[in-house]
Amino acid sequence: MTTLSVAGGGVQRFTLDAEDASPSAVRFYVVLASASGTLPGLLLDGVLVPLNFDSLLTASLSSANGPIWQSTFGVLPPDGQITAALSLPAGTLDPSLEGLTLHHAAMTLTLALGGVAVAGASNPAVLEFVP
Repeated sequence: MTTLSVAGGGVQRFTLDAEDASPSAVRFYVVLASASGTLPGLLLDGVLVPLNFDSLLTASLSSANGPIWQSTFGVLPPDGQITAALSLPAGTLDPSLEGLTLHHAAMTLTLALGGVAVAGASNPAVLEFVP
């Protein structure tokens, strides 16, 4: 579990190692967040993603690769390894967030007939806000 100070901000880094990535297959990754826990999770294309659907999940998707969620969407390199981060500058969080726990998880995606299919999901990474 990672902790971030509500007053001081900080960075939570995520590392994804998708061992099944192959140089011959184009795969994408996305790192998402949830403030409502990991159970029951989301069952997408037969893959259990350990995040619950909430407004933070939507925000993390729409803010991918921005100043807060950095390198959280892209093409998975042939070695299957990426590093992403949640970065919160000091003084940007409301003190009432103290004690809040967030979960982040990564999904790998492949191109499929008619769209994109979820190929895999990581275990959740836990983040707790402290004073």
